[in-house]
Amino acid sequence: MHLGYVMAPDVSVNVVLEGQIITKLPIPTFHILVGNLVKNALACTEEGRVDLVVSDNVLSVVDTGCGLSGKPGGESYGLGLMIVRDICEKYKCTFSLQDNELAGCTASVVFPVYP
Repeated sequence: MHLGYVMAPDVSVNVVLEGQIITKLPIPTFHILVGNLVKNALACTEEGRVDLVVSDNVLSVVDTGCGLSGKPGGESYGLGLMIVRDICEKYKCTFSLQDNELAGCTASVVFPVYP
């Protein structure tokens, strides 16, 4: 995955499985979506953790980084999130990005439920 983006030894990456995702996204497209979310979280987290939380038809990437105020040093990391938004729009997923209460932010993708 994108673990090469971990710049500091003080960042841990965890996968939390609380359910499953069933989606009609092509596998390469799903990989691009997840990869961009993880890459963004790692780029914004100099210490702490990045959690990939999988629940029923929801993927959340929760980090303890700089939050929505921006990456330290003024570097841009918005292109990956624009790609995520485009994928979500095309495949009828809901994308949200919000600051966490204590630190960092959470990027969530809710996948449509198919009968």
